[in-house]
Amino acid sequence: MHPSTEGNAPRPAAHGPITVADIMTEGVLTLSPQTTIEEAARALNERRIGGAPVLDGSRVVGVVSKSDLVDLVGDGSAAIERVMTPVLIAVRPTDSALTAVRLMIKDRVHRALVMQDGRLVGIVTPIDVLTVLARGEATRLAPGSGDGWHADPADAVYVDIRATW
Repeated sequence: MHPSTEGNAPRPAAHGPITVADIMTEGVLTLSPQTTIEEAARALNERRIGGAPVLDGSRVVGVVSKSDLVDLVGDGSAAIERVMTPVLIAVRPTDSALTAVRLMIKDRVHRALVMQDGRLVGIVTPIDVLTVLARGEATRLAPGSGDGWHADPADAVYVDIRATW
């Protein structure tokens, strides 16, 4: 496991559309490919989160979620590289928060990694989006959403790590 400082999503600026940087969680828990399934499950449970990026050094090589770990509970000593998902969805801090939401809905995933200059800088999850909605800022999340919800996600980054892993 990589050391991390659990962070909270910052409060968005008062005006204008909400960006990924406004809602993302920083200080993301990361795991190494050699982390055991048991260690990963414990870390996710302790932090009450559903998944985490897997890094080899500073390079993102996949994502592991609790559902990836469920099938291998009896083999807790195996490394998570056996079960991690090598395909991930990434957005940039400057992308609209709605882009991250659209990608997560379209691909039915619970997290979008936030990448800048090839580095992991944060993560967006449904909780981050719900926090914005709970603050009553839905109109800033999706300004003019009458036609925007049906547009294709722009500037999406899909990375299949299997090609390089």
